[in-house]
Amino acid sequence: MTGYRAELDRERLGLGLTVFLSLKVEHSRTTSQVVEEALKKIEHVVACYVVSGDADFLVELAVPDLRTFEKVLTDQVLVIGPVRDARSTICIRTVIDRGPLPLTSWTAPHP
Repeated sequence: MTGYRAELDRERLGLGLTVFLSLKVEHSRTTSQVVEEALKKIEHVVACYVVSGDADFLVELAVPDLRTFEKVLTDQVLVIGPVRDARSTICIRTVIDRGPLPLTSWTAPHP
């Protein structure tokens, strides 16, 4: 177990806009660490993944509106030194949000 969390209604909290941001970064030994540490400091970032494919990072943001997203993007994300490209995808509607893991399909690792 890595922790415990409550599921809160983003809309009711005034964070009704979800944006997925694909980031391409300059590659070096320290790039990933620099980007990760900078993203951890942005309060609207709710999840971040290192991914393969066209992007290097996939970042999920929860913001109140497009104006706030623009401010976060321009003032906090695009100023991260190694970031070379950012592509955003606006979430229209959430179909499935399975916070809890499907533990019925989990088997304990063998010692």
